[in-house]
Amino acid sequence: MKRIKYIPLLVLLLIVDIPLRGQTVKKFTQQELGILAKRACAAFDEKHFQSAISLMDEYRKQAPLPRYGYYMLTLSCLKTGQNERCVNYGKEWEKSIDRDKDERCKALILGNMAVAYSLMDRYEESIEYFKRSSVIHQVKDKDLYARDCENIGYGYWSLKDYEQAREWFQCAAESWMTNLKTDLTKVEQGKCENTDLGRVLYDWAMASYALGDNTVGQRLLSASSRCGYAEAKEYIETNGGR
Repeated sequence: MKRIKYIPLLVLLLIVDIPLRGQTVKKFTQQELGILAKRACAAFDEKHFQSAISLMDEYRKQAPLPRYGYYMLTLSCLKTGQNERCVNYGKEWEKSIDRDKDERCKALILGNMAVAYSLMDRYEESIEYFKRSSVIHQVKDKDLYARDCENIGYGYWSLKDYEQAREWFQCAAESWMTNLKTDLTKVEQGKCENTDLGRVLYDWAMASYALGDNTVGQRLLSASSRCGYAEAKEYIETNGGR
């Protein structure tokens, strides 16, 4: 049932007019740093994630890495299956002096770390980081806030804490309905086809069933099906709505 999401972000060119660290390696000029940053961004945009990691590592040896650099590093590690490395880069960023005021990028780094923890079955830590991300997204991006709530629900589901899972799936569903300017009654009437909402309603239904609340589960499953969510339709056809 784990459906952790990767959230894309348009990567801007890194700021390179930063004082160099004292290093024993050959120091790059500001022009060389600028070229290195552009190469890293190009590799990332072209989905050459291992190359992007290598280039950002080279940059890190020369100068402090801006927040977007850590975003690229953490996501590139996820894309290449290097989950522990993703977390380590994230921890490094948390300890760095980061004066960047882009809160959305901060939330996405936290989310990348949360995904990595989840993929390593470290669900308590995953939940912690998704919650930190959700605090920012609740203000900055309502759709991403709904996804954070959903992913927190998956974390609790994996821990077999179905009460908490249901609470967070409900929060995600209500957030989606608010964003879509609809409510459960309208959804049940077939007035809102949205697979994101349908998926969360399905998960909310499954958590309700797990807690023995079959009446609520059936209602939510039906609403999920009316949203056009294929798994809900298949479940109803197979189980008759439980």
